[in-house]
This record gives sequence, C-alpha cells and structure tokens, in this order.
Amino acid sequence: MDLGTNSLRFDIYDISRSGHAQLLYHKKDMIRLGEGVFVKQKFAPNAIQRVLKTFTAVCKIAQKHHVQKMVCCATSPFREAKDASHLLKKIKEKTGCTVKVLSGQKEAKLIAKGVLHLCPTPQKTALIDIGGGSTEISICEGKKILFSKSLRLGSMRLQHLYLKKNPPSEKAIQKLKKTIRTSLQTHIPTSFKKVSCAIGSAGTVKALQKVTAPFHNTIDRKNLDSFCKKIQKLKLAPLKRLLHTEGRRGDIILAGAILLLEIMHFFNLESLSVVKRGLRDGILLEQVEYETQKTT
Repeated sequence: MDLGTNSLRFDIYDISRSGHAQLLYHKKDMIRLGEGVFVKQKFAPNAIQRVLKTFTAVCKIAQKHHVQKMVCCATSPFREAKDASHLLKKIKEKTGCTVKVLSGQKEAKLIAKGVLHLCPTPQKTALIDIGGGSTEISICEGKKILFSKSLRLGSMRLQHLYLKKNPPSEKAIQKLKKTIRTSLQTHIPTSFKKVSCAIGSAGTVKALQKVTAPFHNTIDRKNLDSFCKKIQKLKLAPLKRLLHTEGRRGDIILAGAILLLEIMHFFNLESLSVVKRGLRDGILLEQVEYETQKTT
C-alpha cells in the first residue's frame, strides 16, 4: 500500500518461492490526504476520515484475498504534518495496519529501483517522479543509481502555496518558477545536469502525458509549454472540461505542468518517456528479495 498526498494505491501480489510476483488486484482512490498539510502542517479532519474509511475498505479486500502480509508505506504528507503520529496511531487502532513513513531519500531510491527493474538505461538518464507533495529525481546509468534526491516540490504543495487564485496572476506564476529553479540549482549538483534522456513517472506526469500526447508514451517540451500557456488563464470549470478524464487533477495540474516544464529546462530535455512503474514496484522488489532470501 502506497499512501501519498493525492492517492492511496493498493496492490495484492502472489509471490512464488522462486520470486515470481503475480498481480492479483489493484485499487486506487484519490483521497487527497495532503489537502491543507503544506499550508497548515496538519491533516484536515475530512481528509483523516477519508483515509480511515479507505483503509478499512482495503483491509476487507485483503481479508477476502487471504493476504498473509501487508506492507503499508506513507510519503510526503506524513513527513510534513505535525499530527502525523496521531493519524498513524488512529490507522493502527481502527484497522490493525502499521504504516511505515518513508524518508524522502528512501522514497527516491525505491522509485528508481522500481523503474530501472524493467527500464534499464544504457545512457545517463534522469528519472523524474512528480507527486503531490514531493518530487524525486534520480540520475541513473544501466541499473546503477548515481544520484537520488527528494525535493519539497509537488503539484499540490506548489499549487496551494503559490497559485492560490484561479486563474493565478502572472506574478504568482513567476514566483513559483523562481522557487522551482532555486530548488533545482541548490539540490542537483552541476555534474549531474548533463543527461542523455529522461523517464517520467507518477500521477502528475501520467496525467500530463494523457492531455498533451494521448497517443504517445512521451511528453514533448514544446507541447508542454503550449499546454501551460493555454491553461494558466482558465478558470477551474473550463479547465476540468479540457482535461476530460484527468479533470479531478484540474485544481493542481497547472503547478504540476510548470514544475515538469522547469525540470525539463533544467536538464535541457526536449522530451521524456513516461512509464507506469514507480514506488510500489520498488516496494514489491524489496519484498521479493526479502521473501526469496528467507526461503533460501
């Protein structure tokens, strides 16, 4: 289970003694746990109720599938909220689930592990995973991770902190861009700026691929730039209509698009490939390794 800023994602796998993992069930609920966290540093009461309700439903599904072990990981909002320990305790009391809060560095490495398992990179490649509260960037070559960093840049965080009005002012947009550039320049060493290609993952990137290049598995920087300019003047209702199936992200898509565009500028990328791999794949691989070692 992956409990993030926007969504709770839940997979059930059957792991054989040889280490083969077969997906039996997948569930995703956009519960918006991070709403208000990056402004108030506390979970909103409604968000707490949503997560408890979803956890209870997930546990019932796990029982139906005779799940023997549950691995529950939480990310960015739990690293920020002052009442995180209180919510973790509530989840434990109500469902019996123990949730492990991943550090930003651990999250970045698990994401890279999950992506590289099926997408090894012969050239120096940037892996870019944009979540609601944080962005994980890794520089890799082959299956080797050369550098990993979790940045406090995410689509929901940036929208709530910088793009408060809808549509936002040009001044607010420029302030956001400056914040992103400063963070990238501060945390990504110059020696890792030069990459041959890039791979994008997580909900924001996949949503942007669907709306800017629905028939391709890539995002073109020119198309993304045009999309940003098009949506930054729209109010929420027409923006959601424009996004079609990705309309639920309408209130945070602009911040996510600007963030990805600035990252592509930083690495001088004309395009990036989009994959469905990510954090849960890294968590799964760790479990497979653990179970096969235990069997051996």
